[in-house]
Amino acid sequence: MKLFLVAYHMAKQRKVSLILLMGEIIISSLLLVGILGELVYLWKSADIANTFKNTNSYYFTPFTYYSPDFEMHECLHNAQKDAVKIGEVRDLFLKLKSGEYVTVLAYNPLILSNMNIEMESGMWITSEDKGASPIQLVAIGNRYQIGDEITFSNGVQGYVIGTIREDSYLIRMMNSASSGKASLNSFVSQATDIDFIIGYNDQFEENAILNNSRVIEIADSTMEKEIIDKLKKYGNISSIYEMEQNFKQNNREYFIVNGILLFVFSFLTIVGIFGTNGIWYIKNQKNYTIYYMLGLSNQKCRILEAINTFLVIGLSYSVFLVLYEMFFKKYLLLQASEWKLWILISLFFYYIAIYGLTSVVFIKKAGKNDIMDLYKRGNE
Repeated sequence: MKLFLVAYHMAKQRKVSLILLMGEIIISSLLLVGILGELVYLWKSADIANTFKNTNSYYFTPFTYYSPDFEMHECLHNAQKDAVKIGEVRDLFLKLKSGEYVTVLAYNPLILSNMNIEMESGMWITSEDKGASPIQLVAIGNRYQIGDEITFSNGVQGYVIGTIREDSYLIRMMNSASSGKASLNSFVSQATDIDFIIGYNDQFEENAILNNSRVIEIADSTMEKEIIDKLKKYGNISSIYEMEQNFKQNNREYFIVNGILLFVFSFLTIVGIFGTNGIWYIKNQKNYTIYYMLGLSNQKCRILEAINTFLVIGLSYSVFLVLYEMFFKKYLLLQASEWKLWILISLFFYYIAIYGLTSVVFIKKAGKNDIMDLYKRGNE
């Protein structure tokens, strides 16, 4: 108990340095969590490169001045149409019989057969359920389990045959093909806002929003250049293989840049904490030496500093966590990651280690000082 009182007394003496240290820890925590979140995102998003199996396909987006009802196949003559298979994605906002609304992605056969997703449980959709009931559903997240039966407000029934993680990547076609400059994340994104995936079903046509971007598979290689040149007159088109290579290159570059930033800010954090403790040591070494002279053992001095360490780091990190939850989590990519808890815990012990080790070094130095030399230096 006496050690806690001594620790409290010491903390009161070093208010200014403690406030500076707390500010440094809070700011560096936000920076480090932001960078770590970006690194985890880049590492996890490598799965994007495996999302679509057929890299001989193309991604086409019509120019923005065309109507949302623009139909790509109308640009092609009959022979070209016969050589092309088209992949489509429909967004559905459907009402359940219970009155609840769910968001659904509907894929046609080309997309269904080329999706490469790691299932958390169960199986992937085996076929398009055009006009069929009950329909096959793949649920995202843990809200629904395999075997759950779902009834939609129009009477169509479905059953869950598999589940995937919320951070899985799905074909969404949300950005332009950019004529060879696009990356895979132009048409792939996370499933965080989706409840179900289904094969396209005619019974939901009135609720469907058809994305006017398309995935194109050209079966006749002799007509490939002719079809690509024709489509370039109407929009942007990129090879999915090129998009995959662009994505991998971008990912490597971002990973290196964020890795360097992580190293720099980690080093600056160590220097900052070491420097703040050094300033405090210079001011406080006489106190520790007196404690030694009064019989306080080396072990008790270390316990005293350990108490100080947990108080300072604990309070600073608590303030950081409050600020993170209240204001910053929506801006940091770490929020959607299953690594979030481990990173936050590791960062806490990272600060404990830096602060604790530097404190032990200074305590050892204080134990070797001569009280008279300190007195003389203090009066010079």
